[in-house]
Amino acid sequence: MSRLSYAIKQYEIAFHNYQFQQITTIIYNFWISELDDIYIRYISKDFYPKNPTLEQKNRQNTIQFILYTCLKNVLRLIAPIMPYVSEEL
Repeated sequence: MSRLSYAIKQYEIAFHNYQFQQITTIIYNFWISELDDIYIRYISKDFYPKNPTLEQKNRQNTIQFILYTCLKNVLRLIAPIMPYVSEEL
């Protein structure tokens, strides 16, 4: 969540300064480097355990909430640049 917050702050600065190439780089780096390479690969073993305990179910709910929050915010960041794609997604 802190990396998402940092990406949003950098996005706002770049958007305010009309640096559209930097905006796309920020979105791409967060999506590929932070969310996919680090977070999704880290949580994959906890997301579908074979016999989940109550603690693992709570962890799954937290994982789902974080993924939902990240995806919702990335779609909001993409919306000014690719409005039709973000609307469909």
